[in-house]
Amino acid sequence: MSRTPNNTKGQDLVVLSTDEIRGEDFGAGTGNGGPLPLTSGAGGTVSGNSGNVIIGPGAVVSGTVGEVLINGLKTRTNRVQHDLGTGLVVGDFALSAGWGNTATLDSVVGNDSRFLLQITSGGTGQAQNPTLTLTYADGAWPNAPFPLMNDNGTVDGAGGYLAVTFEITTRTTTQAVWTLRSAAATGSTNPYTPVAGDIFKMICHVLG
Repeated sequence: MSRTPNNTKGQDLVVLSTDEIRGEDFGAGTGNGGPLPLTSGAGGTVSGNSGNVIIGPGAVVSGTVGEVLINGLKTRTNRVQHDLGTGLVVGDFALSAGWGNTATLDSVVGNDSRFLLQITSGGTGQAQNPTLTLTYADGAWPNAPFPLMNDNGTVDGAGGYLAVTFEITTRTTTQAVWTLRSAAATGSTNPYTPVAGDIFKMICHVLG
């Protein structure tokens, strides 16, 4: 596109063929933000809708407010860094009673898109297959995302590794619920009951 005065924040951007978008195009002010090179190919179109940036090879596509939408057969990038969301805190999570009446949740690091945490079973009242609920810190996703939770070195009180898994049993636009199960047991529920002192360590990526 030919360089024009800065777009007012929230306005559309329309870029044809190969060009670049700069930080000032988003209303950030002249000189703020370096160029972002775009190579959309012959006939490609980059357009916006109420402040979005939409990249579409050969066709204009539309999105909802606040999205960056890439419409193509393949998108290549070096790294995707999910670090702009609100940091998660312990209060964003809820434990069911089955972890024990003095169970704790801590070591929370990350945001709605990826995070680490650990749960320590404590006290009494442990029960089979307790649950962990996350309420997303940045509100509702446009569609219910896909949380991918993995064990990250769960151990018992003596430091021995435990064979457990975390099944996503509920996913909505605002919450995710995981159920603790045994990775070794068989049966309809793969039962696992925490023992006081067990430390459950999880790592999770959430794909929208």
